[in-house]
Amino acid sequence: MVAKWASGLPKNLGGTVPIAAMRPESEGLSLRGERIAAVQKGLQYAGFSAELVEVADYDGTNAVEILKQRPAAPGYACLSDAIAVVIAQFLTARGEDASSRVLGFDDSSLARRFGVTSINQHLARAAEGVFNLLDDFFQKPQNEPGTFDTVRVPLTLSLRPEPSRPARTTAR
Repeated sequence: MVAKWASGLPKNLGGTVPIAAMRPESEGLSLRGERIAAVQKGLQYAGFSAELVEVADYDGTNAVEILKQRPAAPGYACLSDAIAVVIAQFLTARGEDASSRVLGFDDSSLARRFGVTSINQHLARAAEGVFNLLDDFFQKPQNEPGTFDTVRVPLTLSLRPEPSRPARTTAR
């Protein structure tokens, strides 16, 4: 799905796309590490290399530092919709077409409002899966060993080539 987004990036701006992400939680199994690796793989499949740009948190204010480090990247992959939206706003303010150059993560209402393409994690389905696992675990007799399975929810890409504009109102 990242390759689908990246296939529309301009080739004339170089071949390296920054990935704005926090450092993975651990060296071993890490959900954040899996996300970063998936974005890297998708970028490589589309013919781009990836550069991890670590951020302290997923606040949108981190967009400024990312743009300072990589001001003319062909695209920006962010593990945060907040950062992605601010990058898109800066690109637009510079007179650049940002509609397809920024990828967010979470498919939040913020991404939808500002027309930023984003990866939907289906958090409600994931939470329901975890709840069901815990419910099953605690329903077992105490002497029966319990196990936890992995809850996997497929990610989907919400492509938004055209920003949706908030409705304009006029004062009377």
